[in-house]
Amino acid sequence: MIPTEERAMSPLAAELTRLVSLSKGKRVLVEELFDGAGRFDPGLVGDPAARSRFRNALDELRVAGRITLPAPQSRTGWDAHVLPPTPTWVMRVDPVSPAPRIKPAQRVWPSALEAAGRIATRIDEHELLVQIAAWMRDNPTPILVPVEERSLDLFDDEKAIDGYLKTRLFTSGALTLNLLACFIPPVPFVNQHVDGTGPTQLLVVENLATYTSFLTAFRQLDPHTRPDLHIGWGAGAAFTQSVLSIPVLGAC
Repeated sequence: MIPTEERAMSPLAAELTRLVSLSKGKRVLVEELFDGAGRFDPGLVGDPAARSRFRNALDELRVAGRITLPAPQSRTGWDAHVLPPTPTWVMRVDPVSPAPRIKPAQRVWPSALEAAGRIATRIDEHELLVQIAAWMRDNPTPILVPVEERSLDLFDDEKAIDGYLKTRLFTSGALTLNLLACFIPPVPFVNQHVDGTGPTQLLVVENLATYTSFLTAFRQLDPHTRPDLHIGWGAGAAFTQSVLSIPVLGAC
């Protein structure tokens, strides 16, 4: 079966590819290729455009990564007496075989990591689970901390867990922040508490100018009659994140 990339080549380029692959050495003389091309396509003999067609076919091989051409400044690598200039030799590029995939050795994971262990098939995934397993062994009752602190504790890099959250061990739910006893801190909620009477309430104003003016006017009211109020600035779309901080508000 002809490889897909060869099917996309011109017939002359595909023949040159075959000739280059049959060469005993990696450096192939271009005159030998030209003679072989003439046997493949007798129409090249006597054709004024033969050298141009041949050079175009060589360029197809170069673009396909099958050969490299001499350096442009090489004095012996090019025949400048013909147009277009033609190399005197080309260097075959042999395909590189992919490195064999190394499978990590099977091991028994702590029960909390069994689901992740069933998914992990790569060395880097096993290395991650080994680090987490060691941390869990040394910290049987960890305190809940922000994710950056846990990341620094586990990997000596406060951004590491952010990257792991996008991998399949986390996106599958096999690993979670709860398992690592950490959380993503909510964006702080901008607010001020103004003493008043009755139960503490919350008023969120989206616009900064309105928030500032309302806060000034509210403070001028009689504290014995005005309600006890947290006045917050929604900060537009940021409120969808900062709203998570509302449960920790307290009268101050």
